Amino acid sequence: MNTRQMNLMFAGALAASAALGLCACDDETTGVSGSQTMSVLDAGKTLGGCSKDNAGEIIYVTDSSAVYFCAEGKWQTLNGKDGKDGENGKDGSNGKDGANGKDGVNGVDGKDGTDGKNGENGSSGLSTKDTVVIRDTVVVVKRDTIVIKEPFSSNSNSSSSSCATSLVGKANWAYLNPSICYGDITDERDGQVYKTVKIGDQVWMAENLNFEYKVDGKTYGTYAVDSLKDYGSYYNWAAAMDSAGVFSANGKGCGKDIDEVCSPVYPVRGVCPEGWHVPNTTEWENLYNTVSDSDAALLAVGFSHWPNATDTYGFSALPAGMVASGTTGFGFGRYTYFWTASRKDEMLAYRRRLERDSMDFSDKIYYFSVRCIKDSE
Repeated sequence: MNTRQMNLMFAGALAASAALGLCACDDETTGVSGSQTMSVLDAGKTLGGCSKDNAGEIIYVTDSSAVYFCAEGKWQTLNGKDGKDGENGKDGSNGKDGANGKDGVNGVDGKDGTDGKNGENGSSGLSTKDTVVIRDTVVVVKRDTIVIKEPFSSNSNSSSSSCATSLVGKANWAYLNPSICYGDITDERDGQVYKTVKIGDQVWMAENLNFEYKVDGKTYGTYAVDSLKDYGSYYNWAAAMDSAGVFSANGKGCGKDIDEVCSPVYPVRGVCPEGWHVPNTTEWENLYNTVSDSDAALLAVGFSHWPNATDTYGFSALPAGMVASGTTGFGFGRYTYFWTASRKDEMLAYRRRLERDSMDFSDKIYYFSVRCIKDSE
């Protein structure tokens, strides 16, 4: 395929991408705004900058036949570089001519040249698969051909998904379901990046919150266990609800040992990033209705005490257990608790325990994990 053919193909792909509206597998989970474009870059020109402003942009470079897309602040390549050509074998020496008069003696045949070495394999690109998904669009990558196909299903929780989400960058991303098309958000308060997943009509964080809750510069109600750092932080209910009103007033005053004046206003942002909140019991029940009341479908795979886990929807709950004040953890590897934003009475609040499909309540002084849910549009 020559350069003109490639340019024509990409011109068609550009029109297709405009019609498809390249966006995130769940556009609202990435924070990427505006339309992404595909373009052809002539030989000798540079890619230019990659930032949030052009995240998702796809560029074909004619002089290297390489395809790049902008993600996580840098240009990523979809195909590995070509291996170097093997060296040519040297020609054998010609035999000498016979002398005139008498028949010349045949020259001795030159030896065959040594075969050139094989070229090295090109380094791996973004994925070893021929098919990857960039934003909502299936991109089929083969040697010198790129085909833009129909939009990927917006229901990103399908276990049959071919989405090749990058799970490199954080240790706990190794626990996520590689067949799920995750989005991501950045918590602007501390720069931490979290994977997100759409399940039914809800968008959840796909990992536990790890923000250090501080009031006037002092850590308050947050328990971080060094040996469990890949599992996020643990919060008492006061910290989970942002009872000091650092980020919003919706949970202010909640979480004291006895909080007679606590009246949560939903949604309660609590300790979550802006645009997200601590789910209440109703939102947890809605999640369970979506997954047919199956704990197994929400549990990360690979833990001995969770033999039936399937993580079908990419929620990827980890057996983080809980922390009681003054201890280093309890129940790690066996179960996990998540705080809700729902209050039972002056001393108790509701929690969700996974692996037993139960909603019960607890004293607010204990430390559990927090999963944030995205605010409704």
